[in-house]
Amino acid sequence: PYQNTQKNQHKFQESRQLYFQAKNTAIEGKLNESLNLYKQTAEVAAKSNDTKVLMHTYSDMGKINDKKHQLKPALTNYHEAIKIASEDNDIKTRAKLHYNVGSIYDDLNMLPQALNHYHASISFDGETNNPHGQAQTLNDVASLYASQYKLDNALECYNVAYDMAAELNDKEAQAHILSNIGSIFKQQNDPQSAIKFYSKSLQFDHKNNDLVGSTKTLINIGQVYEDAGDTQKAQQFYNKAYGNARQLNNSDLTNIAYKHLMTKVA
Repeated sequence: PYQNTQKNQHKFQESRQLYFQAKNTAIEGKLNESLNLYKQTAEVAAKSNDTKVLMHTYSDMGKINDKKHQLKPALTNYHEAIKIASEDNDIKTRAKLHYNVGSIYDDLNMLPQALNHYHASISFDGETNNPHGQAQTLNDVASLYASQYKLDNALECYNVAYDMAAELNDKEAQAHILSNIGSIFKQQNDPQSAIKFYSKSLQFDHKNNDLVGSTKTLINIGQVYEDAGDTQKAQQFYNKAYGNARQLNNSDLTNIAYKHLMTKVA
């Protein structure tokens, strides 16, 4: 038994050394080399029953494959990690893994699967008292509903996410969610409500000194006024957005604002 314990300790040490080598290689951007090292890590960790390293190895492999847009292997990796996390009753890791799987299904436009995993993530975050995680996932669920034009469902999720962000005093999240709510009302052809929520978002952007956020919101408000036929008001907001974008030296936002300004909306 003593010899077996020594062997296992040696294997544990070997798997952890390989794991950190793989992780550092990934940080250096050598993704293919890193994946090969992670595969070696998984083999050693499985033989020594080092479940913690094995779980994190599969999780990291999932992230790399996701980054490489290899979504099927990424899902396989994440599901393997979820299986181990479930056996080890690692609730915190299960929440993160289910969120990652939900995000992939979201990207694949597979609504039921994405929602199942998002809801699992929200539930596990609740068990570990992680309201930040819950608010983030709820925001993503709402965005998913919005992309499917299920606007009432989206609005319901955004409202819950906003309340949680407000309770946490997360002003950046509040600004983002308020802007998303404004976009829902814009889709529902309710310009008055859209401008109301965009304006609230803009107030938070100013408090947060978030010039990128405020520029995007200014463009959104301009679009609402443009769609409503108030071209003079629209141009005022586009002008402000253009000034901000140039101040930021952000070519993408500058081009978007400039395009709106040059559009013959009058």
